[in-house]
Amino acid sequence: MFLASSAAAYAGTIEDSSLQVVLNETDGSFTVLDKRNSITWTQDALTAKSISNFVSTGASATFTMNDASESGLTDLAVTMSIDLNVVTISIAHSVAACNTFHWPFPFSSPDGYSAVMPYNEGMLLPVGASTGFLSSIGLDHGWNASMPIAGITNMSSGYMFLVETPWDASLDTRSGTNGNRQPHIQWNTSKGNFSNYTRSLKIYFYDTASGYVEMAQDVRAWADANGYSRTLTAKKASTPKVTYADSIIQFGSAPLATVTSESTYLYNQGVRNAIMYTSIDGYTDNWSLTSVVSAVIRALGFSVGWYKNYQNTYDPAEYANNTHQGYPDYLYTLSNSTPYKSGSSYYVCRLANYNATAVAQPNLLRGNVARLASDNTVDFITLDAETGSSTRECYDVTHPTLRYDDIQARKNILQYHLDNNISVGSENCVLWAVPNMVYAVGLFFIESEGAAWHTYDANYTTYITGYAYRIPLFELAFHDCIVSMDTYDNPINEFYATQPADWEKRMAWYALYGIPLNAKWTTSWDTYKAKVASSVNELASVLRKVGGIRMINHEFLNLDKSQQRTTFENGVTVTSDFVNNTYVLEPKEKTNCVIKNAVIRK
Repeated sequence: MFLASSAAAYAGTIEDSSLQVVLNETDGSFTVLDKRNSITWTQDALTAKSISNFVSTGASATFTMNDASESGLTDLAVTMSIDLNVVTISIAHSVAACNTFHWPFPFSSPDGYSAVMPYNEGMLLPVGASTGFLSSIGLDHGWNASMPIAGITNMSSGYMFLVETPWDASLDTRSGTNGNRQPHIQWNTSKGNFSNYTRSLKIYFYDTASGYVEMAQDVRAWADANGYSRTLTAKKASTPKVTYADSIIQFGSAPLATVTSESTYLYNQGVRNAIMYTSIDGYTDNWSLTSVVSAVIRALGFSVGWYKNYQNTYDPAEYANNTHQGYPDYLYTLSNSTPYKSGSSYYVCRLANYNATAVAQPNLLRGNVARLASDNTVDFITLDAETGSSTRECYDVTHPTLRYDDIQARKNILQYHLDNNISVGSENCVLWAVPNMVYAVGLFFIESEGAAWHTYDANYTTYITGYAYRIPLFELAFHDCIVSMDTYDNPINEFYATQPADWEKRMAWYALYGIPLNAKWTTSWDTYKAKVASSVNELASVLRKVGGIRMINHEFLNLDKSQQRTTFENGVTVTSDFVNNTYVLEPKEKTNCVIKNAVIRK
């Protein structure tokens, strides 16, 4: 056992053939005995709570929870049930309350375990280690949390929280009584109210050697069962422009002549299945790329990608009248207003500030998409931070929007493009966007607390190209659903001349995860563009085998984790060595004794 239970009165017990849960009526904590391995998981209580009205029916129970320390949150109706290795908890509240709620408590993390965290792709952080990562992240949006989960594992036992209602929840990694990191869920208010809907959480307990791999598989199984997954194959069936590109080349707001000349250069270097990606907002005439450059790029056989900021728009039509909630241009900070306060500032949506342009935005979106689709001039649009920034609420009584409504509106923006044969992406990805998004431009990149995004520093080499902590957690769940890649603002694009070895290390990562190269045109472009071309061609042979194929396993091959292997559903494996910055793809197909994937480096 990890920790012995304290002497206290207990409200009751529920159990099945795998698990036994015993609740403490005086503080709301509970212990879980995993009968399969005789391990007891014990919670570290954060605040005093009490349980009453306990009614058990064997493997399930209902009870009432009260919390004197969190004012207003009394008479919470809780349901708890066990199904094999999964404990499901639902929390309902019928009286308006404006406080956050911390429960269930985190389980004590023993030495030798690691926290499994959905920091973009995924992180495996030793529970006793001190890292520079954010201590609290929202579970409903990106820029860190790609999935509403957290857990710990030692590869033979562990647990995972999966938040089924994540739009008003957050995750932090608190230190327990033994000083070790332990994941913890915080339930937040919905429009300042805790009683808008029932909160739901699953806790998975593990007794196998797969650790985080099984966690990712359980996330996928849950996503499949609840409509949160849709494969690239299915997306392509309805949106023919969906493709697993070998690379994205981000030209930003480069001169139009540069986009033309440099895409021609890449073509002449053998680059083929790529997206030439630029920002139409960077030009005076947003359609000049369509009329001048797009034809040149398409004549070379490339796809055309655009960056377009649609953040101020909700669509399709059913959302045009009730969900434009001020995101973000109409979100105001007021010094003397209510009804919503965050920290020392008040936020409110004011319809009086809507102007003609804002009111016309839904029609503008539909018009732009229709024009793009009919002209057949663009394949891929990145919608800025539609899935990468915080969800929003509007508190205007005549125009209410919950975070859940905000998510539904964003999903409809993404799907609206797919329905019009335009592949769509964002700068990140969150589980709720998986069915409606094709590209995640930046999911591979991990931003640590206090680190500059575009700085080549210790954080970069430790957490981005380092091998000690990273795991393909998101890829293990959704590699066949999303084309994820590095951010185009990766600092190696600027520092290639001084850090050429890190380029090779980055290539070993891309091959291991089966993701395309994302390069950016910069002032250093002439220095490293030949490397961009050769790297794209090199990765193409990997992507042709694993692109869009489900990832089924990831493993560390040595103690220092410098050698790692991924396995895909079609039997292909990629083994990367991050000391020598090499990778090997197997099996190697041969035709007339010529290795097809001759670019694979040993």
